[in-house]
Amino acid sequence: MAFFNALRPSYTDDPYPALARLRAQHPAFFSPEMQAWLVTRYADCSAALRDSSTFRSDFLSVEGPRWEQARARNQLFLGGVPALSAMGEPDHHRLREVVSGAFAPRAVQWLRPFVETAVNRLLDAVRPGEPFDLMRGFAHPLPRLVIAEQIGIPEDDRASFQAHADAIARAIIGAGPADEAIRARESLLAYVAGLETSSDGHDSARALARMLDARMAAALSDAELVALLVDVAMAGNDPTACLIGNATLALLRHPDQMSVLRDDLELLPDAIEELLRYDSPLHALMRVAASDTDLGGRQIRAGDVVYLMVGAANRDPAQFPDPDRLDLRRENRKHLSFGTGFHTCLGAPIGRIEAEVALTTLLMRFPTLRLAPKGVEREPDFEMRGPKRLMVIAD
Repeated sequence: MAFFNALRPSYTDDPYPALARLRAQHPAFFSPEMQAWLVTRYADCSAALRDSSTFRSDFLSVEGPRWEQARARNQLFLGGVPALSAMGEPDHHRLREVVSGAFAPRAVQWLRPFVETAVNRLLDAVRPGEPFDLMRGFAHPLPRLVIAEQIGIPEDDRASFQAHADAIARAIIGAGPADEAIRARESLLAYVAGLETSSDGHDSARALARMLDARMAAALSDAELVALLVDVAMAGNDPTACLIGNATLALLRHPDQMSVLRDDLELLPDAIEELLRYDSPLHALMRVAASDTDLGGRQIRAGDVVYLMVGAANRDPAQFPDPDRLDLRRENRKHLSFGTGFHTCLGAPIGRIEAEVALTTLLMRFPTLRLAPKGVEREPDFEMRGPKRLMVIAD
């Protein structure tokens, strides 16, 4: 399709017109450039996300040359233990069960005061009348602070732990030096080997304590503990940052909806769901077909790569009337921005708290917040959508 090119700057700035045409004309479209299917209808994306036996996320177990390099990097830097989002059964259920209780909606509420303090401290850097990069100075640092607190990494160890996790995460995607990642993994293995379990009181709500308990019960190896620790520490950082950035930008560009929210802050939890639908941080989820199947009226062959275009599904008029309109009072909030089914995002409850506190504080502290001239630069990322730079001014 000549009109569809995900590498064009126009697509990065606003992918929705091209995705709408694709959804209307070719709801399951094979892209020769990407060597993958792009699926854009809500019903098809939702069905595929729920059918984990046909549309697999455990890419490392898929045969074929395109996966060999990814397998080799994973083996080298994480001992062959994949991320939860790329893990199949029975290991996915076993490892997710170790930490899922610490991420349940009720279980994470104790974090709210910490998030409030962190948000206010970060926003103390805003100076009246001066441009402030909301992404670099606020949206990106916040989830890192929060997840370190939730995991339960001792405060004195957090800087080195984050540096090690960063090094491994970069190397896995081929963006960082291998030797640095190998040293980081060795350091983390030595670090966790010296940790003892601590399940008393407050610590029982933290992910690390649950991991250590599982290791003591021989339900988790040190290699799995390190891989799970890195995954939990890194997986939600960019999506949460993009959620805060996308939501803030959408409100600034829709002053009528900003006024609705200022007049009724109790609307915020529902408003966040609409903001997630309107401009989803997670724009495409990759799956691999385990067997021949039909989707979107096309035949998908075993081994084919399929991108479930969440951003397009969230604006499907068959699911959401007038989908290109931001409506904070919209009743249908069943978006796919956190996935659904087998791999629903583990950190979604924390991300919602962070977004709620971040937006509430921005609205209350900076009633005249506005975009700086030419203040928006988008990250050219096909699978994740969010601002790279978001310059705002508070008068």
